[in-house]
Amino acid sequence: MRNANFEELNHKNGVVSAWVHGAPRGEWHSHAWKVDSSSKNSWCTFPESQEGQLVYNPCGPMPSNNHKRILFFFTGIFNLTLDMDNLMFNLSTPGSSRTFWPRALGSDCQGPQDVHDSDFLRGYPVRLVRQRRYLHHWLIVNASCADNTASLEFRIWRKCVDVHLIGDQPQFSGNFQESSGRTGYGDSYAALGFCCSGLRCDLIDATMPDCCPLGESSCGFGPSKRCPSPLRTNNVIPKPLVVDETGTHLHPWGDGYAWHVPLTGRHEAFQVVLENPNHETADVRIIFHLDDPSKITGVATLLRNISNKKPSGLHLQLSKNWHINDCYWGRIRHDGVWYSAVVELSLPPSTQLQAELLVIYQFFGNLHSVSHAQLSLIGWPGSNGLWEEVGLGADGESITYEPNMQQRRSAVLDTRPFLVCMMDSPECHCFKEVNASGTFPEMRCEWKKAQHKCRGDFETTGWTENHGGSDFLVAINETGSYQYLTNVTSWHVSNGPRFTNASYHGLTADGAVKVKREVSTWATRDVARHLHSFRYEVLRNVTYPRFALYVLGADWYNFVADPDIVYGDLDGLIGMAVNQSASLQRFEYSERWKDIPCQLPCWFAMLTKGSQETHHAHRGLLLRSFSAGQLRGPVFSLIGGDNFGLRTLGLELGVASGGSVHLQAGDVISADIELMLYPKSQSVYYGQAPLHLQDDWEMVFREAQLQVEVLEGHLQRQYPLRLAVTSAGRAEFIAALPNNYSGVLPVTIAGVQGLRGCLWHFAECQDLGEGGEFQVDYIADEGYAYTYSLPDKEVMHFLFESDCRLDESETCHA
Repeated sequence: MRNANFEELNHKNGVVSAWVHGAPRGEWHSHAWKVDSSSKNSWCTFPESQEGQLVYNPCGPMPSNNHKRILFFFTGIFNLTLDMDNLMFNLSTPGSSRTFWPRALGSDCQGPQDVHDSDFLRGYPVRLVRQRRYLHHWLIVNASCADNTASLEFRIWRKCVDVHLIGDQPQFSGNFQESSGRTGYGDSYAALGFCCSGLRCDLIDATMPDCCPLGESSCGFGPSKRCPSPLRTNNVIPKPLVVDETGTHLHPWGDGYAWHVPLTGRHEAFQVVLENPNHETADVRIIFHLDDPSKITGVATLLRNISNKKPSGLHLQLSKNWHINDCYWGRIRHDGVWYSAVVELSLPPSTQLQAELLVIYQFFGNLHSVSHAQLSLIGWPGSNGLWEEVGLGADGESITYEPNMQQRRSAVLDTRPFLVCMMDSPECHCFKEVNASGTFPEMRCEWKKAQHKCRGDFETTGWTENHGGSDFLVAINETGSYQYLTNVTSWHVSNGPRFTNASYHGLTADGAVKVKREVSTWATRDVARHLHSFRYEVLRNVTYPRFALYVLGADWYNFVADPDIVYGDLDGLIGMAVNQSASLQRFEYSERWKDIPCQLPCWFAMLTKGSQETHHAHRGLLLRSFSAGQLRGPVFSLIGGDNFGLRTLGLELGVASGGSVHLQAGDVISADIELMLYPKSQSVYYGQAPLHLQDDWEMVFREAQLQVEVLEGHLQRQYPLRLAVTSAGRAEFIAALPNNYSGVLPVTIAGVQGLRGCLWHFAECQDLGEGGEFQVDYIADEGYAYTYSLPDKEVMHFLFESDCRLDESETCHA
């Protein structure tokens, strides 16, 4: 049995999914969504005294095309749609198709109502458990089946589907009906499973097990014992996890076509050995699972070469949860504190793969790690769809994303500074009031002020204050209708520990603009920095009275009162807007600060007042690149906001209009934007890198000064630096950091064919990847992308080679 190479294992495809007509309306939070004029919502009433300055209607009716709840899944091998109202699944492949739906006691089951249910498990009845590249895992509660209720749980892999019907009452008797007339296996618990076989993906039924593929005691009144996985473990450290007999028919279910591998103990390194003794390629699906991990907020994981510790390039899907539903009508399946790292790969016949699974809690090398994971809202008493969290270090989040914007109508939500004073911590208790009308649960929290003015530690970090959100495209048409996104899909390329990258695609509800939003964060030693990129492609002629490309300080989620705005370019400060919030109402543009042009790379410092909480930081925004074709831009505007009585301010980037923006089919607008949060003073900062905070805005101005000279290769992005290798597999560049720069510059070398690359630092005569402290990600149809964190030298000269055959004498004396 030969040893397999990591290059043999990557899949080009994964699973993507979308709500076809946009997120269900029942999941919209009323504060930000149910605000049209017919609702008489006081939060969306433009003041009569300001009607003369009104250039658009902010409170018109919502588009009506998302009343039908359709989930769509695409894997590149099969398509699956689910009509949430009648619970009808339609699965189609090039070779066959299946349509099936749940039944009980002779009647078809119906989906749960499209409402946020305060009487049953406190939340939306359609809940996402896990979702990223490999595994999409959903739970539907409170389905109606005859006179009973039931839940459905289903999981989608690249080649496999399993669906489970679990009755809520002992007398429940259900199964699955198929359009062919056949019924699935069932009774108090019923299940169907399909896997693709062959190039045309003929669907093969899985045998119904006498165990529970959902886990111990998770099949209701059906079987309680967890289905076994073909797993051997030995009690040594680092703990080896050996999965053999991969892909055989002996254990078809495991954990729903996957091997459930518990990571026991508090170890950080686990030896993984995969064996395929068969004569055919085996599809391997593994869920590495941690219950009650020692840290969870920013944990990253990495599969690497066990001998030289270098990254494998294999993508790991990161999903986690810490939300528990026990205050609201009892526990729900999959709530609790857990962390899963999921991988799917194809193992060649008669091969063995040896790797090391590294669980990274706080540091990767000498830098705080970065991670981008799906944070499950399965036990959250609010919206329960896709929510993603980026962590710096292991104990505090940095920024969060909600691509469908269910809760606050913005894609960028909780945004927090790094290495500054920790926020006050709440002490919460569950109260359940019982009266003649029923039981009313409530989580009551008392905020405990810190005994010390500033708490924080470089070694452990912690949660810092939430500044609110930002947003990408904000398009409102001539009737005041907000154009939310439909068909929103997500795709993850990198999830850490040096660099993250995720993209979210969608289409405006009117079908006029195709949207791509792309986000990244990188490892650092001083402050949090994020890259927010977008590409908006106009598909038909359209007019929008309000058309914002990007907003810092989201309309419905902004927690910093009355910030001052400083802006400038490479030459320095140009202007300052002070105390603007007091004179602006919600949704009102400033007459003085409307459609102000800026010269690339233009920068903005949104300065928090000194009187505001110690925990709040300043925010910086840098427009790194911009393209808009025949449209004039970029320009910026200031717009008033109100967050439950807190007067706030939004900084809006756009194109010059003089009123409504008229877009033509074929217009394309794109930009790269850097968002940073930095402390108001050195006294509230406990990082080890000096910040040089002479002026409040100087740190943002300094950030704009980075210079790069490419000697060989193709520059794809100026910052964070990204180059593609030449056809010879080489790239060479010189990076010049500004004086007193405190950050860490990441560089990504893309288009590399193979895992033998190295990056040489000329001055130090050193391979930057020595010891494995770098990151590699495989990108379909491109190759591998290597990401390094560069040392903090003012001028640095580097050479990358795809086939690392250079020795020190060749490199240093060339």
